[in-house]
Amino acid sequence: MSQTTNAITGKQQMDAKHIIKDDGKEAPAPPKPDPTGGKDFNTLMADAVKLKEEQLKPLKKLWDSVGEWRQHTLFHGETQNPDGERIRAGRQLSPLEQLKAAETFKNEGNVHFKGK
Repeated sequence: MSQTTNAITGKQQMDAKHIIKDDGKEAPAPPKPDPTGGKDFNTLMADAVKLKEEQLKPLKKLWDSVGEWRQHTLFHGETQNPDGERIRAGRQLSPLEQLKAAETFKNEGNVHFKGK
Protein backbone atom coordinates (compact mmCIF):
# COMPACT_ATOMS: atom_id res chain seq x y z
CA MET A 1 0.00 0.00 0.00
CA SER A 2 1.26 3.39 -0.80
CA GLN A 3 0.47 6.45 1.21
CA THR A 4 0.53 10.06 0.18
CA THR A 5 0.80 13.20 2.26
CA ASN A 6 -2.05 15.68 2.22
CA ALA A 7 -0.69 19.01 1.03
CA ILE A 8 -3.01 21.06 3.26
CA THR A 9 -2.93 19.12 6.57
CA GLY A 10 0.47 17.49 6.20
CA LYS A 11 -1.01 14.19 7.38
CA GLN A 12 -0.52 10.96 5.54
CA GLN A 13 -3.55 9.47 3.86
CA MET A 14 -4.36 6.24 2.11
CA ASP A 15 -4.09 5.90 -1.62
CA ALA A 16 -7.51 6.41 -3.22
CA LYS A 17 -7.69 2.90 -4.64
CA HIS A 18 -7.38 1.43 -1.13
CA ILE A 19 -10.09 3.53 0.54
CA ILE A 20 -13.39 1.73 1.16
CA LYS A 21 -16.15 3.91 -0.14
CA ASP A 22 -19.33 4.40 1.85
CA ASP A 23 -22.47 4.34 -0.26
CA GLY A 24 -24.29 6.47 2.36
CA LYS A 25 -26.61 3.71 3.45
CA GLU A 26 -26.55 2.86 7.12
CA ALA A 27 -26.89 -0.70 8.20
CA PRO A 28 -30.19 -1.27 9.96
CA ALA A 29 -29.88 -1.38 13.72
CA PRO A 30 -30.42 -4.83 15.13
CA PRO A 31 -33.83 -5.14 16.81
CA LYS A 32 -33.77 -4.65 20.57
CA PRO A 33 -35.07 -7.57 22.60
CA ASP A 34 -38.50 -7.01 24.11
CA PRO A 35 -38.01 -7.03 27.91
CA THR A 36 -41.70 -7.81 28.43
CA GLY A 37 -41.64 -10.90 26.27
CA GLY A 38 -44.56 -9.49 24.30
CA LYS A 39 -46.89 -9.43 27.32
CA ASP A 40 -49.27 -6.54 27.94
CA PHE A 41 -49.22 -4.47 31.15
CA ASN A 42 -52.12 -6.29 32.84
CA THR A 43 -50.47 -9.67 32.32
CA LEU A 44 -47.16 -8.35 33.68
CA MET A 45 -48.91 -6.98 36.78
CA ALA A 46 -50.76 -10.26 37.35
CA ASP A 47 -47.44 -12.13 37.13
CA ALA A 48 -45.86 -9.68 39.60
CA VAL A 49 -48.73 -10.18 42.07
CA LYS A 50 -48.38 -13.97 41.86
CA LEU A 51 -44.64 -13.70 42.45
CA LYS A 52 -45.10 -11.42 45.48
CA GLU A 53 -47.78 -13.71 46.93
CA GLU A 54 -45.36 -16.64 46.72
CA GLN A 55 -42.63 -14.60 48.42
CA LEU A 56 -44.94 -13.61 51.28
CA LYS A 57 -46.53 -17.03 51.93
CA PRO A 58 -44.56 -17.65 55.17
CA LEU A 59 -45.60 -14.24 56.56
CA LYS A 60 -49.21 -14.81 55.44
CA LYS A 61 -49.34 -18.00 57.52
CA LEU A 62 -48.02 -16.08 60.53
CA TRP A 63 -50.51 -13.25 59.90
CA ASP A 64 -53.43 -15.68 59.73
CA SER A 65 -52.30 -17.48 62.89
CA VAL A 66 -52.55 -14.43 65.19
CA GLY A 67 -55.72 -12.84 66.46
CA GLU A 68 -57.36 -9.92 64.70
CA TRP A 69 -56.56 -7.56 67.58
CA ARG A 70 -52.85 -8.36 67.13
CA GLN A 71 -53.05 -7.91 63.37
CA HIS A 72 -54.13 -4.33 63.98
CA THR A 73 -51.51 -3.49 66.59
CA LEU A 74 -48.04 -4.96 66.87
CA PHE A 75 -47.71 -6.80 63.55
CA HIS A 76 -47.32 -3.72 61.34
CA GLY A 77 -44.03 -1.96 60.85
CA GLU A 78 -41.73 -4.95 61.09
CA THR A 79 -39.36 -3.72 58.40
CA GLN A 80 -40.42 -0.22 57.34
CA ASN A 81 -40.83 1.30 60.78
CA PRO A 82 -37.73 2.83 62.42
CA ASP A 83 -39.07 1.44 65.72
CA GLY A 84 -39.05 -2.11 64.34
CA GLU A 85 -36.88 -3.37 67.22
CA ARG A 86 -39.33 -2.00 69.79
CA ILE A 87 -42.20 -3.69 67.97
CA ARG A 88 -40.39 -7.04 67.78
CA ALA A 89 -39.55 -6.79 71.49
CA GLY A 90 -43.21 -6.03 72.21
CA ARG A 91 -44.25 -9.30 70.59
CA GLN A 92 -42.30 -11.22 73.22
CA LEU A 93 -44.39 -9.73 76.05
CA SER A 94 -47.45 -11.27 77.63
CA PRO A 95 -50.78 -10.33 76.01
CA LEU A 96 -51.57 -7.76 78.73
CA GLU A 97 -48.12 -6.17 78.34
CA GLN A 98 -48.53 -6.23 74.54
CA LEU A 99 -51.75 -4.27 74.94
CA LYS A 100 -49.96 -1.67 77.08
CA ALA A 101 -47.09 -1.44 74.56
CA ALA A 102 -49.56 -0.99 71.71
CA GLU A 103 -51.29 1.79 73.61
CA THR A 104 -47.91 3.47 74.16
CA PHE A 105 -47.16 3.31 70.42
CA LYS A 106 -50.62 4.68 69.66
CA ASN A 107 -50.17 7.61 72.05
CA GLU A 108 -46.73 8.39 70.60
CA GLY A 109 -48.27 8.35 67.11
CA ASN A 110 -51.02 10.73 68.18
CA VAL A 111 -48.42 13.16 69.60
CA HIS A 112 -46.48 13.07 66.32
CA PHE A 113 -49.68 13.50 64.29
CA LYS A 114 -50.76 16.54 66.31
CA GLY A 115 -47.29 18.05 65.92
CA LYS A 116 -47.55 17.54 62.13
